[in-house]
Amino acid sequence: MKINPDKIKDLKENFPHIIDELKNQARTYDDIKMNLKRKYLKNVPWLWNVNNTVIQHILEEVNILRVSEQGFILKKGEKCDKAFIIIEGTASVYVHVEKEDIKEKFSNLNTGSCFNVFSFLNPDGIQLTSFIADDFCVLLTISRKQIEELENRFY
Repeated sequence: MKINPDKIKDLKENFPHIIDELKNQARTYDDIKMNLKRKYLKNVPWLWNVNNTVIQHILEEVNILRVSEQGFILKKGEKCDKAFIIIEGTASVYVHVEKEDIKEKFSNLNTGSCFNVFSFLNPDGIQLTSFIADDFCVLLTISRKQIEELENRFY
């Protein structure tokens, strides 16, 4: 069952106790996929020294993005303030040479890869490369604003 983001927003506003209970259950939830998500976050260089409590709170804040095969995750020139972690699938990084419409494959990204960190940290946030899904991809995304809110809460 997929929950519409508007319904989640409505739940947060009208039934915060339900959201709190779901978050409490998620903190103790222990299966392979959840453990992998925790490990993927701990592998992000700027999260290496973050304790497990904060990692869990980050997991509560991340969004899920699904991208179909050959779909753009990010395009060169787009503004984006999000960092991405691939939790399923693979993607490729393309640099643009000469004309804007000519792109050349630069690198491959696999499950567990974190990317867009420089644009994420840069207030300008303009993409210099394109990221395209090689196959169906599921990604965790977190915005600079979400990280700043967590930072204010914990540090």
